[in-house]
Amino acid sequence: MTTTFLRRSLALVAATAFAVLSAGTSASANPTDPVITPAPQAKAGFVLTLSPTSTVSSVSQYARVTLTCSPDGGTHSSPEKACDALREVDGYFERLRPLPGAYCPAVWDPVKATARGYWGDRRVSFEKTYGNACEAGVATSGVFFL
Repeated sequence: MTTTFLRRSLALVAATAFAVLSAGTSASANPTDPVITPAPQAKAGFVLTLSPTSTVSSVSQYARVTLTCSPDGGTHSSPEKACDALREVDGYFERLRPLPGAYCPAVWDPVKATARGYWGDRRVSFEKTYGNACEAGVATSGVFFL
């Protein structure tokens, strides 16, 4: 699990650095957030994060991935599935439905899920706390399975 996490982290750092360097900088609420600007062919682009909400969390560091839709891609583990789920709700994260028949362990390990980016011409900013990382993924049709 640690090796997978490190590989994803390195890929994410490289993708984030590329996005920041190619997009330039602009003022934002958090100056450490990468700047997301629409690519000519992409209709949506996000930075998705899961972060621990307590110091004793098993999610010891931020999990951060990129997701682009139409064309589907980024560092997300399943960009096609995530984009399909977002297309069903027109990019409104709060409208995502839970995965049917999926269950998570009843372990309290709260995480904050955030999505920052754009859907078409609309800026998107989503933030919600879930009981654990599994619940974040299940509750959002798999979008936050990072």
